[in-house]
Amino acid sequence: MTAQISRHAIGKYRPMVTSSAVAFFPMTYGPKNPPIAAMVSIRALMVVEPRSAKVHVAFRPGQVDPVDRGSAGLAILASLPAVEGERAEVTEARARGYAVTDGEVIPSVLGVSAAIPGRRGDALASVGVSVFEMPDEEALGSAVVDAARRLGSLLR
Repeated sequence: MTAQISRHAIGKYRPMVTSSAVAFFPMTYGPKNPPIAAMVSIRALMVVEPRSAKVHVAFRPGQVDPVDRGSAGLAILASLPAVEGERAEVTEARARGYAVTDGEVIPSVLGVSAAIPGRRGDALASVGVSVFEMPDEEALGSAVVDAARRLGSLLR
């Protein structure tokens, strides 16, 4: 599945694609709270990079980032019910179906991620792409959402 999104993204964004596909899952939970409500960080599970890109800026498997920074975590948060005080980007991602960030994890790198639907309709993972430029955000967002849905159906 990630290879398919990679090929789609590379076709439109070569050679600017960095990490073609990244799957994230929640890792660390805060004390005394239910797991979902207390999610504080995510870990990169799988990374696929294009071999032909001239520049590689990549996430590494096992990399840990705060859940509220970067498109991967924001996509997961957007799949949850709205909470008071959440970032505007989470609300926007919920309405759009995917999260977009600019330089939140790696300077100058744009991220587009969508939550992977789980068995019970919850989302405990996301898939996304990282690029240096995004001439057609809607097309890339749509491709990421499609990949997330297809991956979710394979995991059920």
